[in-house]
Amino acid sequence: MNSFQKATLIIGCVILTMLLLFPPWQEAALKELAYRKDIGRGSLLRPPKPVPVDCYFVGCQTAPASYFHVVLNSRLHIAQCITVVFITLSLFWLFLRRSDGTQPTLNKTRTRLLFSVLIALGLPPFGINSFTLAAFLFQIPKVIIDQGEKWQGFILFISVVFMFCSCVVYGVVTLALALYKATSTKRLAA
Repeated sequence: MNSFQKATLIIGCVILTMLLLFPPWQEAALKELAYRKDIGRGSLLRPPKPVPVDCYFVGCQTAPASYFHVVLNSRLHIAQCITVVFITLSLFWLFLRRSDGTQPTLNKTRTRLLFSVLIALGLPPFGINSFTLAAFLFQIPKVIIDQGEKWQGFILFISVVFMFCSCVVYGVVTLALALYKATSTKRLAA
């Protein structure tokens, strides 16, 4: 196992552990099945407390916190964990030593591009408590089959966001490599 693979496994395990220990939570109304409100992440051992909701009852009356209970946002939690495992295993495979004995590095454009695409899959475009781009891309076949209202807009929007995020990650990695090479050259010259 090379240094890229070790770093990939360590970082992937740390992120997965943090996701498992601090899952996303929602509050739900005691007497309604459809109401869910994201209340952020919290410890698995100490879930967050429900919060009052303004203008919940008829006449714009505030519903007290006691009217709600806290539930795990399992769909989001599972999607984020699966995405981290997929990206970790894919990066581990990407940096495997090839049969001809060569070692893939981020200095090669193709490897850097694949790395950027994989990292972009793990980004949550609407904040830490939203689904990752991989989860949204995975929904595209379902959206095409269902063909609900504005389904083409969803596909176009998610595709553009994914390409944009991939390009940003590629640019950041390329810039970081250029800065690393420049500083290492200066150290060698000194």
